[in-house]
Amino acid sequence: MTFTWSFRFLLPLLALAAALWQINTAQAAACTPPPADLCAAAPATQSDQCRTLAGYLADFRQEVCRVEIPDPAYTPGYAATLARANGNLGPALLPSWNAANVATELEHLAQLGVDVIRLDIVYPLLTPSFHAFEAGRDSSYTTTAEDYLAFYRSVVGMIRARGLQVHIEHSNIFGTISMLNPTPYYASLKALGVDEARQRYRQERAAEARLLLTELAPDYLTLLTEPDTDNANFGRVDGAVLYTPAQWQDYVTYAISRFPAHTTRLGAGAGTWDSDEYIRRFAALPTLDYVDMHVYPARGPMRSYLSSVLTWADLVRSIDPSKQVTIGEAWLYKVDAAEVVNSSLRYTEIMARDVYSFWEPLDIAFLELLDQAARAKQFAVITPFWNRYFYAYLDYTTASTLAPLARMSAADMTAFANMQSGTLTGTGRAYQEMALAAKRMLLNALEPSHGPQTGPAAAQMVTLRGANFIPGSAIRVLFGETPATGVEVVDTATIRAITPAGSGTVTVTVAAPDGRSAVKPAAYSYDPPPSVTGVIPAEGGEAGGNEVWISGTAFRSDARVFFGSVEATIRSFSPTMLRVIAPPGSTEVAVKVSHPDGQDGPWAQRYRYSANPAPVILYFSPGVIPVDGGSQVYLYGQNLLPRAQVYFGAAPATNVFVLNANWIVATAPAGRGSVPIRIVNADGKQGEALAPFVYSAGDVMPNTSAGDPLGIGPGLELPDGLEEPDGPEGSGGPNALHIYLPLLAQ
Repeated sequence: MTFTWSFRFLLPLLALAAALWQINTAQAAACTPPPADLCAAAPATQSDQCRTLAGYLADFRQEVCRVEIPDPAYTPGYAATLARANGNLGPALLPSWNAANVATELEHLAQLGVDVIRLDIVYPLLTPSFHAFEAGRDSSYTTTAEDYLAFYRSVVGMIRARGLQVHIEHSNIFGTISMLNPTPYYASLKALGVDEARQRYRQERAAEARLLLTELAPDYLTLLTEPDTDNANFGRVDGAVLYTPAQWQDYVTYAISRFPAHTTRLGAGAGTWDSDEYIRRFAALPTLDYVDMHVYPARGPMRSYLSSVLTWADLVRSIDPSKQVTIGEAWLYKVDAAEVVNSSLRYTEIMARDVYSFWEPLDIAFLELLDQAARAKQFAVITPFWNRYFYAYLDYTTASTLAPLARMSAADMTAFANMQSGTLTGTGRAYQEMALAAKRMLLNALEPSHGPQTGPAAAQMVTLRGANFIPGSAIRVLFGETPATGVEVVDTATIRAITPAGSGTVTVTVAAPDGRSAVKPAAYSYDPPPSVTGVIPAEGGEAGGNEVWISGTAFRSDARVFFGSVEATIRSFSPTMLRVIAPPGSTEVAVKVSHPDGQDGPWAQRYRYSANPAPVILYFSPGVIPVDGGSQVYLYGQNLLPRAQVYFGAAPATNVFVLNANWIVATAPAGRGSVPIRIVNADGKQGEALAPFVYSAGDVMPNTSAGDPLGIGPGLELPDGLEEPDGPEGSGGPNALHIYLPLLAQ
């Protein structure tokens, strides 16, 4: 196997390895004199190869800079690949944690300033018969084509929400690096015979292409990216390739014939290492809107692959002047012409060379030349491949001691960390400058990103951070669909605006008078006012000091609680429950929760102060016992008095011990189903447990559940050192507490 063959086979592997990113300033134009020595930082062992590659770039620079730019104002679309959505990830695409990864990656790609997000979607991921075949081989296999289609619908929705375009490239799954192995399925097709295998492949892949068009409606759909690579992935059919160039042309024509009316731009293409026969055939198809190129590496033994960027563009326009040209993938791989055909060279070693920081000047020069070519030949979209190096390179001295795969993994991890901290390489800054030179507006962040929904501070001043805002212009800022007031464009990167009324979490849009806009989904949240829905218990002693649980919504950690005009002490917090210590009082008062932003909950719930409050049971354990009763049940509550009685439904408990004002232990009677637990103090006041008690007819493990609707059980401590506890069944005499204390400690 030659390196050229392996090289084609590797490309989706690179997409799987790509990490996450973010960016900042400017670099020199491509046709200004380059730095005196692009390889000044290269170690001695790498200097010769670095200078060879620099020579390739110098040759390409001469070619590019001789081309007249017909429209100096023209800029291509700048794209980036969403690696976390690469179809070769297979089942790893579907978990919720990957959806979070996709959202994170997409957010940072949007901050890069790109116009287009590229998705790699692979056959047979969306083919039902493939998943039926896998389920037949493995009974635990339950994934369907619809699962993957739903995933991509969600991804496209996230891309659209950020105001970006979608470019889908459709190719074959890579069995050797994918988390799904298509080889057995491909073998089942080949077993049908050459003609039938080719026919099934054509039908199934075309059906997938139709789904991509109708269900995802991308702006660009590349039906074929690297024909010879797809042949290699499928494998030979009775000794022959899957499709010849003419047959691939027929496939593209067949797939398009199955499409309904649409507005998606359609394309097909090849890698620059391939024969230009593909380019001729696709340029001649009137049903295609563009021809796509994958640009790797710089040159081969017979010709410059970089030169193909220019010559293929001219070839396309000579056949059909109306056709657009796109670059779906491109990178300066660190391999010279001799190595391209070196069959003993492992491609993992070649790819792992890219991680070294001394390559940065060459990578920047390559991107600048790619951009110059795109402007000169008016390409529709360009997509650099290695987003990873927008965020991180590794030091040669340290990283060269690592094995190739470990080296690339280390680069990924470093890039992810740098992306989170906003650290950019010069390569990243160069690409961002290209994207922002097109004057695309960018909205990166709001400060603050949330504020009160009601109250005097609801209309607050917010600072919007981004790029390419127009000072002095009538820019509009929308929170959801509602315009902000007091909009001031401070400078090209800063806007101030006053939030309008709203609720929930909303998208923020910045719209310029010239039609440009920047969108940031879920950018601002309106904090709702707190609402009190319950006070438990609703009655307590006049001295205060007892715990009260306040239920409600939208509580914050900095909340304050008032019983009338007196503030309570908060013991614990959650968004729906506050545990407080009641202050002293003497009458019935309203309970309110207030936030520092000025939002107050309604005074709808009340609390009664009493010299002799009614008992309440807040917690009991166990919560389930057998129907024949006889189990000890521990009850925790407030205002429990000596000689209190306990009832399970209508049946009285026995051996009732009032241990103190908060604890009772009693023996449950027999019973069935769910019954209330009721406690009656000697003064006749009574209260009921917050949850029902359950009798089970089956085997019940003791203490496996509790009646604990407030969730207070984990913090409870059983009493010890009790004074003058009540006797059995409220007799008032001494009890055998020493018998029960060991049980209480269990």
